[in-house]
Amino acid sequence: MKKGLFIIIAASLLTMSSAFARHQMDNLVKHEQSEHAFKIGKKMYKNDFMGGHDGKFLKELDLSLEQKQQIKLLKQEMFLKIGVIFENTSGLKTYFNENSFNKEAFLKDKKEINDTLIDIRADYLDKIYNILTDVQKGRIYEVLDKTTNKWKRKYLR
Repeated sequence: MKKGLFIIIAASLLTMSSAFARHQMDNLVKHEQSEHAFKIGKKMYKNDFMGGHDGKFLKELDLSLEQKQQIKLLKQEMFLKIGVIFENTSGLKTYFNENSFNKEAFLKDKKEINDTLIDIRADYLDKIYNILTDVQKGRIYEVLDKTTNKWKRKYLR
């Protein structure tokens, strides 16, 4: 009797541990995929693909620690969304065949990607704006005007 009970308990523990291991592996694969997407999104953003230099004007708004943490999370979320888009895009090879280039399909796909990226960036900026205090919101135009003038002086000489 004790031997049978022991076998049943051992078998159930083995089943549970293999199910747990499979669940952990699934989570690890999902984490690696999302981490890869995050890295791609961050790279695209940092390379000015989306005009991403928000940190420059945000630094001048005297953000609280809580605001900085919230913005950091929003930025990570945005990087992940951007990365997923670029992970799921097809390469140039899909628009070529032996005899031609499918310009219409290329333009359609790239416009959809750009529209999606613009939506992601607009959502990100809207969420940042909602985090700011009234005083900080009032200073945004002044700070952006100052940073834009720096940019113009630097690049449009």
